[in-house]
Amino acid sequence: MKINELLNGIECEKINFNEEIDINSVAVKDYECKEGSAFFCLNSNSIQLDKYVQNAIKLGASVIISEKIVNNCTVAQVVVNDAREALTIFCKKFYKNPQKKLFKIAVVGTNGKTTVCELIYRILNAFGKKCGKIGTFGVEFAGKKYQTGFTTPDSHILYASLRDMVDNGIEVVCMELSAHAIYYKKADFQFDIAVFTNCSPEHLDFFEDYNEYKQVKISAFDRSKAKVAVVNADDVTGKEILCLRNQGVISYGLDDPCDIFAIDFYEDNRGISFLINLFDELYEIKSRYHGKYNVYNMLAVACTCALAGVNTDFIAKYLSLADYIPGRMQKVCNKIKVYVDYAHTPDGLEKSLASLKKIRGNKKLICLFGCGGNRDRFKRKLMGKISGELADFTVITSDNPRFEDENAIIDEIEKGIREVSHEYISIRDREEAIEYAVQIANVGDYILIAGKGAEEFQERMGVFKPFSDIEIAQKAVKNKYDEL
Repeated sequence: MKINELLNGIECEKINFNEEIDINSVAVKDYECKEGSAFFCLNSNSIQLDKYVQNAIKLGASVIISEKIVNNCTVAQVVVNDAREALTIFCKKFYKNPQKKLFKIAVVGTNGKTTVCELIYRILNAFGKKCGKIGTFGVEFAGKKYQTGFTTPDSHILYASLRDMVDNGIEVVCMELSAHAIYYKKADFQFDIAVFTNCSPEHLDFFEDYNEYKQVKISAFDRSKAKVAVVNADDVTGKEILCLRNQGVISYGLDDPCDIFAIDFYEDNRGISFLINLFDELYEIKSRYHGKYNVYNMLAVACTCALAGVNTDFIAKYLSLADYIPGRMQKVCNKIKVYVDYAHTPDGLEKSLASLKKIRGNKKLICLFGCGGNRDRFKRKLMGKISGELADFTVITSDNPRFEDENAIIDEIEKGIREVSHEYISIRDREEAIEYAVQIANVGDYILIAGKGAEEFQERMGVFKPFSDIEIAQKAVKNKYDEL
């Protein structure tokens, strides 16, 4: 496709430009470039910008698009005000606007996005609708599956994936829409349905404060961004969204009057049960899932699937039979009741621990967790305090330390737990920490391994080492009891 056609509508300055340049691919990393690539410099202030550009040119990039002029550039340059915004506009055209061919569902919220997106994807496909998904577990559709490294991938991957879905006969796409993706306008189109799960403080290393983070999420529910909004009415931010929209909105919840609601919630060690009123049809749901928060997740899923054309009887039956979402309050052992959960926020950890505390009876509840490096530090002390208050014993360990000192992260968590409890130990090595938790647990005790969920790696100093909480926990329990 000709470069001039792709740049139409993007305010820019062109240098050494030739309108007849053919673009064959789009790249945001220099090493992704090949013959005929358009290379977008998303960090034009990088001190290594010149190095990245020269490598991109060496690999065949035909044009460099950045927010400032690059020295010694021997190919065409395009200087734009906002490289990410330009990337989105460019990719829409390059991939022939695939979003226009799909029924689009977005799931927005601090917690619950993956569970809601995964269940919608499963139900729609089981019902016979050809659905693809994009989220924390990667991109999946029509037998294809690959990781992107992001909850919502950058525009060149996002629109390429949507194009591939369209070409493979996919009719519906359900995607997790992160706050960063909304901020950067990665998915800059109107969704047919946007689902709001909840909002609590997160990513305050990126956003100025909680209010900015919250307002970014709220912006996804403007009528120009979502034809229909499915909103948790029991959440404070959800109430704000409901007040802003007087049309095209459906509420769900347990506490306040809602369009879709649940009553008679009950939980024991077998899971949760409740009655759902789904568009004036009553169904009893009995699920192996745990936690009141999963009732909210299922309400969101049921409403969205019904709006997407799935029979309500089918939805109710599926929810009662649904298997675990990998790494989302997933029970992985029985002898000792080990649950692996992605809970990596104060709100998520509190809800997961509260759920297990409710069902553990007279058995011990052990919590094992750490906090990720190079992420908002404010939550570390708070999560330590939450675990100290709700668990009988806490094992503090490493999560994905990235480029931070693991001991310093653990120290910050310890400051919180020491305010309420001295029933804890710190073991930096996560594998040793899991093995220790299993060793101090007795038959029937509960262990929550929080923070990483189904991740199959641990990130340290830029290196991704294979690591699975699930595999390590199962191995430790089997070594102790010769059975899971």
